[in-house]
Amino acid sequence: MGRIAVIFPGMGYTKDRPLLYYAGRIARSCGYELVYIEYEEVSWNKELLKDHSKMTEIFKKCIDSAEKAIADVDLSAMEDVLFISKSIGTVIAAAIAKRHSAAVRQICFTPIEQFGDFIEEGSALVFYGTADPFADPGSIGNICREKSLEAYGIDGANHSLEVNDVKKDIENLGFVMGKVADRFFSLPIQPPDADLRPGTRR
Repeated sequence: MGRIAVIFPGMGYTKDRPLLYYAGRIARSCGYELVYIEYEEVSWNKELLKDHSKMTEIFKKCIDSAEKAIADVDLSAMEDVLFISKSIGTVIAAAIAKRHSAAVRQICFTPIEQFGDFIEEGSALVFYGTADPFADPGSIGNICREKSLEAYGIDGANHSLEVNDVKKDIENLGFVMGKVADRFFSLPIQPPDADLRPGTRR
């Protein structure tokens, strides 16, 4: 038995970008083995989000890639399984968890609406931007309420949870990682300003 954290990136948001990089570092520092998912043979642009049939095909390919990556992992035998996902990765992670009927805890960064078709009730901590142009914030908020998910809307943030202000982006990142560390790892990480509240629980 062991602890594993599986990283499901977005299409343009890789494991080395801030949200996934720091969430992964926190997990590794707490003794989790990291597994990185890479999507094979997938052509992507954000306009595809508007094409249901093509998105269905992309989801299938991405799920197949994820299954290959974890083929040698017995999720049911693990002490703890954590899925950390971004954007389209939130759909893939939720679908994999549901397919395996595994007791998986999830961190979902900027999910797209389709993750609501798979995410289990009460299983995830969710962060989304209130100015996300690729996923309707109202729909994401409704899904989170319906599924009893702890969710935080980052005011004015886009699909990368950024607001085009470097100082504010760093403050928001500190807020998000503080919530991740406290909820999943019992690590009391605080942003520099203890009174800072850039995210609103929805």
